[in-house]
Amino acid sequence: MSKCYHAMNVPSISNISSHTGYTSGGQNLTVYGHGFNSPNITVFVAGRPCTVTQYQDSSVSCELQASDAPSAVSMNQSGSNGIRA
Repeated sequence: MSKCYHAMNVPSISNISSHTGYTSGGQNLTVYGHGFNSPNITVFVAGRPCTVTQYQDSSVSCELQASDAPSAVSMNQSGSNGIRA
């Protein structure tokens, strides 16, 4: 019998530890949800890499990198809390 399908686990996000940060970087950000238990996680915040420091199925933590300017995504977008869909 051969394998007739391939299933992927798609992570879901339910909350994040902060919706704001500093352009100097260095802050720890934790993303909560489900499906993060993999060493192949890549996190970007406003287009900048966030270095993964810890992960488990229900959360992933990373250290934010410095940025040259504030993100336009987080600038007073009503109801969005800086998250781009």
